[in-house]
Amino acid sequence: MRQLYFILAMCIGFFMISCGGDDPEPEPMDCNTAAVTYTNGASQILNTSCATSPACHNNSASAPSFPMSDYDQSFAAAGFNKILGAINHEDGFSAMPPSGIKIDQCDIDILTAWIDAGAPE
Repeated sequence: MRQLYFILAMCIGFFMISCGGDDPEPEPMDCNTAAVTYTNGASQILNTSCATSPACHNNSASAPSFPMSDYDQSFAAAGFNKILGAINHEDGFSAMPPSGIKIDQCDIDILTAWIDAGAPE
């Protein structure tokens, strides 16, 4: 009889442990779009996602339609309103990056804030 109570107590203990609270949902990362400039935010994204990583929008690419290796080039590309349509995969734009996988939404929000603010250096 004591063994039965012991086994029953062990089972109840295991059930209580297994029914513990679920891990909380991770907090979303803060995407700071305040006071974005080319130097403070936009250049890191453009260099990583556009100019150097796939090597499409830099001065050494075979035929870069919009080189974005520095501020002046990136400012010009932003002025043609090509960047936002391309990274948002909007109709009428070539989806960028060409892999078809969008860049991180926070990066899109940062570039949008930069362009909406007049693409400051």
